[in-house]
Amino acid sequence: MTRKEEKPFFLESFIDRESYMSRPLTEAVSIDPENSTEIDDALNIEVISKRKKQYQVSIFIADLGLLYGMDYEVNNARDNGWTIYARDDDTDFEPMLSKDIVSKIGLTSNNDLGSPSVQINFEYNGGKRLSGDLELRKSRTITKPFSYREYDQILKGKSRDDDEKVRSRHLSNVASIINYPRRHKQTVSTRSEVMVAQFMVAANRLIAAENEKINKRAGEIVLPWLFRNHGASAFIDLRDERERQVFETINLAHYDTDSSGHEALGLTSYCHFTSPLRRFPDLANHLNVHAYLTGQEMAFTTQDMQNIAREQVALKAKRSDKVLQVIEDYNTSMASPKE
Repeated sequence: MTRKEEKPFFLESFIDRESYMSRPLTEAVSIDPENSTEIDDALNIEVISKRKKQYQVSIFIADLGLLYGMDYEVNNARDNGWTIYARDDDTDFEPMLSKDIVSKIGLTSNNDLGSPSVQINFEYNGGKRLSGDLELRKSRTITKPFSYREYDQILKGKSRDDDEKVRSRHLSNVASIINYPRRHKQTVSTRSEVMVAQFMVAANRLIAAENEKINKRAGEIVLPWLFRNHGASAFIDLRDERERQVFETINLAHYDTDSSGHEALGLTSYCHFTSPLRRFPDLANHLNVHAYLTGQEMAFTTQDMQNIAREQVALKAKRSDKVLQVIEDYNTSMASPKE
């Protein structure tokens, strides 16, 4: 069979077959709300030494750096800014990227070749802290999807899949030691959702710290970056998920090219990297990481990143009005007498 007669390679628009197939193939689990369509992260853990209780933990993020050079798609995403989820069932939202891109570069391609991912590796020694250096590489990921409800059952040991029960136990143990200081009320409801939140915060924290190391070693800014900073020192009690959405829409967190810490999370350095399908700052960081790893010119200079940070402020103000209106309409409907 000639190449022309073969079934078209599902990622041909973004990467050539040879480059893609040279990536190591790995497996992972994604844990998301039911009916999620924008799956951009997954988790795995492997035993390095059972006797020494050494494990390699891997966080896989959809490799949106593959949009490098596709200015039309990137500019469209930049204009939109991020996806808005307005309802509990996540059905009322505006996608930042086209469904075609999400299906091809997201972690839900469901094919034997795997989905393109950026793999963040670190070690866990069974103690109370992470160990070893951060490793960042391109990979192909076979993803096994679970909803929060389904993975909660596995975490409770209610599964016929013994391998998955072992993996979930290890992941839960790691999540318990990478927990970040919480100074406000817990707003997630399920054990698996808490676990995923802990891993995503860890990934964002680790990649932010790695960026600072790279630039410090070079003695200059070779990898322009958008950090997520938060200087607020007082927090309100949030009664429900809708109040959390309002608070996150209008809070004082902001993007900047310099890191000044994230007071709400109790972290000295933090960024957004784990949701490149849904937030443009994550995508911007991915594009620069891609350029750094492949030896290409940076997609965004420091000045470009500063411009993006300012755009996000304007977008957030514009979008907050819509989110607040959705919540007001919902509360009005709930207060109406039932027929």
